[in-house]
Amino acid sequence: MLKLKANNVMVREQMENESSGAVLLKDLSTIAAKEKLLKPRNNLPEVVRMLKEMHRATVRLLTGENSGLQAVYFEDEEMKKSFHCWPEVIFMDATNKLLETGMSCFLVIIENGNSESNIVAAGLLASEDAHTLRWFF
Repeated sequence: MLKLKANNVMVREQMENESSGAVLLKDLSTIAAKEKLLKPRNNLPEVVRMLKEMHRATVRLLTGENSGLQAVYFEDEEMKKSFHCWPEVIFMDATNKLLETGMSCFLVIIENGNSESNIVAAGLLASEDAHTLRWFF
């Protein structure tokens, strides 16, 4: 019932009735936290499918010699349009080890005619070596 985001108080009452013992709301929070830790959060095939199907994004993957993932690049149609309209000024920002994967998150940003910034591409890079950066750009 916790996975369905049921009311914690009602779940606690139900568990107390079934087990004839005291159940604390803290116990429910602990159970929910353990479930969350056990659930895999880095399901690459699912992420790629979602980006392609739901957002109609262009997704490219770079794999290494041992088939390990080296980089992910993606952009959607809106990002492509923004880049084609204002390719004059391009900015780049990276945040290292932002996610559980330990990969750097790169954002490619343009400045439009109103001096507003738009993200035109994003990527996750396992390493920032010359080969990977050339592939990304």
